[in-house]
Amino acid sequence: FVLAQCNRLGVRIIVPFIDNWQWWGGIEEFAALRGKSKSEFYTDQELKADYKHLVSYVLNRKNSITGVLYRDDPAVLAWETGNELRKAPAEWTLEVAQHIKSIDANHLVIDGNDETIYPEVLNSPFVDIVVKHYYRGTEERGGPTHYAERYVADHKRYAGKKPLLIGEFGFAPLEEMQMFCQKVNELKGTGALVWSLRQHEAYGGFRWHKEGNSGFSAYHLPGFASGAAYDEAQWLSSYSANARKLSGLEPQIVSEVRAPELVNLTNVLDIRWRGVAMASSYEIESSLDGKTWEQIGSAVSDAAIDRIAFRDIQSARGTVEPDKYWPVLFQDLSSELGAQRFYRVRARVGDKVSPWSDPKTVVVARNSGARFFNNIESVGARYQHVAEAPLNSLVLECKSPNEKFSAKLFSGKSATSLVEVALEKPKAEKDSDTVMLVASSFAPDANFIEIRFTGEAEKIDLRYGLGSYRVVPRK
Repeated sequence: FVLAQCNRLGVRIIVPFIDNWQWWGGIEEFAALRGKSKSEFYTDQELKADYKHLVSYVLNRKNSITGVLYRDDPAVLAWETGNELRKAPAEWTLEVAQHIKSIDANHLVIDGNDETIYPEVLNSPFVDIVVKHYYRGTEERGGPTHYAERYVADHKRYAGKKPLLIGEFGFAPLEEMQMFCQKVNELKGTGALVWSLRQHEAYGGFRWHKEGNSGFSAYHLPGFASGAAYDEAQWLSSYSANARKLSGLEPQIVSEVRAPELVNLTNVLDIRWRGVAMASSYEIESSLDGKTWEQIGSAVSDAAIDRIAFRDIQSARGTVEPDKYWPVLFQDLSSELGAQRFYRVRARVGDKVSPWSDPKTVVVARNSGARFFNNIESVGARYQHVAEAPLNSLVLECKSPNEKFSAKLFSGKSATSLVEVALEKPKAEKDSDTVMLVASSFAPDANFIEIRFTGEAEKIDLRYGLGSYRVVPRK
């Protein structure tokens, strides 16, 4: 399907045959199939034969949709010996590259060793492109760390020998990455691929990936306020402009924007939709009869992460994914309980709007979902609230200088049957004035809560989970 779509859209892809890392099953897992270790991957004859068998199987596979053999498919720009194969010796690379070319002379071959580019590889007729990945800590000892300076040095070293592709780069200040891309353009380089872009989820919102402790997360097009900490919108605009300049191509502007699709509409506390590529925002309308509509949401982002819940979901394979990260896209908090209402959504892409989605209907109920309350107001250092259903989790969050704030939580079926609920205090980041208090053990029928405050605090926020939705402290 992916190859068929790439051919339809004029996209070309690079396919690594294996990964150095374990995320998708890498060389360690591959070797373990034979009861062998990662250290034997490049030297063991049986493992080398297995790798060649994998290559042969992929190249000779016939696409079940198009009927085209992979080795003949123009959607493939290049085959890569593997991703970040940093310990691959030159002998192994030359052997497997020759094997690839013996089956498929139609496509380019990339050496997947992004750490060491050997002279033998540079001189080999079986390898067409070499790669480097630019991250902090991958630079040569004593060499420049700034990406633009690294590129100038690498370009000079390999110019005229093999095209040098920067297969990955990222996790650096905006100005540094912009200067680097400008330098690739100035030197008429092969290209540079930023790490990383993530797609929409099938069940609404985007796929999120936090990049360790770098302070970066995966980018989402066209760029959103949720990525402001790492200059997402500004960077994606700059990167796109540099890509157009390097390629000399302008993107085709679609004449029509497809409609989004409402999904999993079972309650009004979790209205979500399958997003549209490059959409910056959405509009949402509601109706009692499916004919007369009123707007209940405008400029709504499907990349917002200010309202996060967690829940167990069933995957397409039928397995249950526990504690799935679940950004809440939109909630209808005004419609009358028990009423049957219709909902529809449309996308905005640049100056164009999509058609409205097919409407879906649901009976208004708020007994399952997550609720979010910002800057709650207490009366006499006491806050009372009645939830629409029994609570299963609760988080209090506030700013408190020197942490001079504490609270006690009580819950029950009513104000006359309150019992104290334990509040836990997660470990806070160093020098942080944020105080978080968490409760996760409520009586089965407890939907009334009372919070008693002590000390000083600014902007107390409250969130809690109902039904199959849970809330946890921010990370």
